[in-house]
Amino acid sequence: MNMIEKILQFLISILQRWQNRESLKVFGTARSSQWPRVRNEYFQQNPQCVICGSVKSLQIHHILPFHKFPELELDKRNLITLCDEKQCHLRFGHLYNFASYNDEIREDATQWRNKIMSRPQ
Repeated sequence: MNMIEKILQFLISILQRWQNRESLKVFGTARSSQWPRVRNEYFQQNPQCVICGSVKSLQIHHILPFHKFPELELDKRNLITLCDEKQCHLRFGHLYNFASYNDEIREDATQWRNKIMSRPQ
């Protein structure tokens, strides 16, 4: 393979990554074309953070991370709404480290939501 072919292959790989820039957010794993629809449907059914109740800066979070469990990307049982406004996404969904995940987020969310709702005033 000559130098021009190597350069062309390199440029093509850069263009392919740019076209699927959303995949850069999930450790290089390409998203399903159905993800925007599933995300929007889930958001409409679950429009607030399950922990603090915020309706700002919401994220539809994969409980088991998409890049490790791509077969669960579109499974609504693997989704939960968390916010960035009060850092519920980072704190509870990722245990303060975006490279990590909390597979007990549903239980934790219930406990923390109850604590928040019954806190002394």
